[in-house]
Amino acid sequence: MRGLALGTLVLAACMSGGGPASTPAEPTAAPPTTTPAAPYTATATGPLTVTDVVCERAVRCGTIGRSQLGACLEGPGRSRLALVWGYDHRFDRDGLVARGRLTLEHGDPQACLSFLASAPCGVKPISFPKACGYTGPTPELIAAVAPGGTCEHWQECIDGFCTAQTACEGVCVARSPQDGPCDSNQICRDDAYCWEGRCRPRTDIGAACGGHWQWCKDGLICDGYRPGNDSDHDYTREQPGRCSAGKLLGEGCVPPATTASEVCVAPLFCDWGSDQPVCREHLSAGAQCRWLDACADGLACVGLTLGGRHHESNHYGVRKPGRCTPALDAGDACDPSAFITGCPAAMVCDLQRRVCRSTGHAGDPCVSVWLSKPPPDDVPSRNDSCFGDLYCDPATRTCKPELAKGARCTPVKFGVEDSPCYLGECDPKTRRCAPKCPK
Repeated sequence: MRGLALGTLVLAACMSGGGPASTPAEPTAAPPTTTPAAPYTATATGPLTVTDVVCERAVRCGTIGRSQLGACLEGPGRSRLALVWGYDHRFDRDGLVARGRLTLEHGDPQACLSFLASAPCGVKPISFPKACGYTGPTPELIAAVAPGGTCEHWQECIDGFCTAQTACEGVCVARSPQDGPCDSNQICRDDAYCWEGRCRPRTDIGAACGGHWQWCKDGLICDGYRPGNDSDHDYTREQPGRCSAGKLLGEGCVPPATTASEVCVAPLFCDWGSDQPVCREHLSAGAQCRWLDACADGLACVGLTLGGRHHESNHYGVRKPGRCTPALDAGDACDPSAFITGCPAAMVCDLQRRVCRSTGHAGDPCVSVWLSKPPPDDVPSRNDSCFGDLYCDPATRTCKPELAKGARCTPVKFGVEDSPCYLGECDPKTRRCAPKCPK
């Protein structure tokens, strides 16, 4: 299955179909463009509803096509669109509450829906109102298990983590405070990072920083840091950096060695389509674009084709620019050789018919998430596997719901076919889904 965190909604418009990149060429005349869909607002008939807000947002942000709106409106637990609604029904929240491992805190449902109806597509969870998620009002999970208590999930542990493997039981372990011991089995609290066996305090804007990805506080980068080189042939001294909020408009945005994410301050993007990447403002509909997130909210860089590597990093190079365009829909013509085909995230550009079609959901055609052969190093891979709690059935090559613990199953070869079990594996002796827990 394609990874999807519990309770999350992929709102950033992936719109990618993968496939081999074409030879370099200039874009043809710009395709007809339309204005991105307007945010959903309440009508005179009543307050905002969860399904209306979440599904209209999914269309506006390119997660689904307009033709999938009806399926989306069926809502969580009923809709086939796991990419929108996730699979929270697999997480026994109420059972954990009943067993005293979690408590719940609720927020204002209408405040949550009003926020989602107008928030940008790429809004971060830290900006959400209390008890609000991508799928609407969602109670906050409050941990209730003290260190040493039995647990199954990290969310259950008070200021700690759970040692349990997937679908098994473990114990809650307290995190180490600042200056406490740490290693691969003992993690630090959120305000610290592990350095040379001790939890060190994370630093704020302007403070000196070094070679650890958590040296600076969340949301900051270690600007200017350069690692040293102990080689006798090319010795260089380590150069400390300074914690910074990020790069500004027009500044170079190649990230330091300690940062894997982009470094431009919001709402700018790093233009990796340029020979020397700099932070830029997003582009409007119809503009030529040269990177994945170059376009304004609700638009995608349709037709962008990647290949080779950028000389400044491991990012792919640009073989053909695209145009900033709203998402396509089922049956619309697309180019499967482009990285950004224009198809919504819940669709793929069909290789033979060259039109957008549904992908990754129950009943859709699929391939195993496992790669049968190594992909080329310089061309993005196409992904036709299944979303969420689905697996690609080897008999029908369609996505089917993963089987629950104890359900009858057919064993498959590991590393070749998707496991049919939601948690655990198909036991070859009992032919039932069962977790593999340490004894």
